[in-house]
Amino acid sequence: MQKDLTLVNPQNYSWLDELEEFKDAYGITQQQLADTTGYRREYINALIRGRKQLTAQAKAKLTTAMRVLTKRNNLDCCIDYFRVTFKSHDAGNIIQKIFQIRPEHFYHEDWAFYGYTHKLICGELTVMLSQQPERRHGESEEAWLKRDKGTMIELSGKGCRYLENYLSGQKRSWYDVFIACQELHGRFKRIDLAINDRHGVLDIPELIEKYRNDEYRSRFKGGKIHR
Repeated sequence: MQKDLTLVNPQNYSWLDELEEFKDAYGITQQQLADTTGYRREYINALIRGRKQLTAQAKAKLTTAMRVLTKRNNLDCCIDYFRVTFKSHDAGNIIQKIFQIRPEHFYHEDWAFYGYTHKLICGELTVMLSQQPERRHGESEEAWLKRDKGTMIELSGKGCRYLENYLSGQKRSWYDVFIACQELHGRFKRIDLAINDRHGVLDIPELIEKYRNDEYRSRFKGGKIHR
């Protein structure tokens, strides 16, 4: 059975029918479910036969137990936005060290964002560039360097997935990217993490309701609900 245990608008008995089919498909016994959830086997049997009411806690424990017993990873985390800056203006060296891609594969555009003047693009990879400012008369080195925007790498969600394809072929990982950034004295400005929940750990309708009721804390002034 290929279905996941997460159903849209599940009713107790239909969800338990799914559980029973899923359990049988993987050869999982009621005793294994009992040992993994901490419940007695008699209680598991009563739930499946409909003699006991399925509580939210029992449903969560059973779902987690099935994920453990079937070794199906229904919850994973990925980097969904990445921004790092460098004081260096040697974009070619930055590209080679971090992406391990030849700089000539990037094409040039004469505009950019965040005060940068131009950028280099390869697929979904974006490297923003700036001109090194002239040092003003009497200006301290610290103030001068502060005005120097240097070089910035910005990757959207698509950019992160695009980079991961390269990393896979290079037998590298995000860890190698972070190390390369540190070796080039990069400053991490923003890293967004996204959780893919195919397991039902987070109740999305409940989270939306809490958002609408202002039952959260955030550094941001607002947000959006994407459906």
